[in-house]
Amino acid sequence: MVSRLGNVIYWFCTGFAALMIGIPGALLAFVMRPEYAGSAEGFWRMVEIIIAGVLTFLIGRAAKYVLASR
Repeated sequence: MVSRLGNVIYWFCTGFAALMIGIPGALLAFVMRPEYAGSAEGFWRMVEIIIAGVLTFLIGRAAKYVLASR
């Protein structure tokens, strides 16, 4: 039962991380266009969200490793 919980946490964190990395990543490609280059504050906010997405993914991997022994 605990291994199933580990898998559920892993898949939830993986899906959430994909959204946190994918959406700002696409917006980041839009912001980096030359006509929008002056928006440094928005750029760093999106970088923070991407880093949070990577950390979310790593938390999910840790939960799967500890609870599901994989």
